[in-house]
Amino acid sequence: MGALVGATLLMAASHLGPGWPGVKPRLMAAMGRGPYMAAYSALSLGALVFLVWAWQATDPAPSPLDLGLGWKRAAVLLMPVPLFLMLARVTTREGGIHTLVRAPGSVGVTLWALLHLFAVSDARGAVVFAGFALIGLGSLRKNLALAPPHPTRVDWRGIGLWRPAATLALWAGLLALHPLALGVAPAAYLRT
Repeated sequence: MGALVGATLLMAASHLGPGWPGVKPRLMAAMGRGPYMAAYSALSLGALVFLVWAWQATDPAPSPLDLGLGWKRAAVLLMPVPLFLMLARVTTREGGIHTLVRAPGSVGVTLWALLHLFAVSDARGAVVFAGFALIGLGSLRKNLALAPPHPTRVDWRGIGLWRPAATLALWAGLLALHPLALGVAPAAYLRT
């Protein structure tokens, strides 16, 4: 389990470190944009490979954070919320979702990680999702500090109807692909 904890911390550090105030600009100034991006990409890929290796090398054990079937059902049903926030964030430059939630991507990642953290039955999953929650919370702290003041009106037109519809399609697709890709069928929790 020690290697998995270390790999998860490395993954978190590789995401949060460059976001620390002044780190990325200083590194880009010293290295140049291209070399910085290459080094950052290599570090991120290396951290991911290490995480996958550590996951596979760690024996599964029950998670002490598993809140049981009721939470698993709730996580499946609530998953469209973080998916919507992340989808809206990557498809909106300004206005839209940003008038409803100040840091939608970070909130979405944090919710996604926390819903999984208390739903996974395996301690390996708990470690990894705790790391993703750390990434989400660190990003949320930084992005809230940088976000402009919250507007007084929500830009419903900028959010549009297609984003909630696309979110539901994405959710259904992920439910269908989840057992094939990860060996866990979350939709089954809704039928039990």
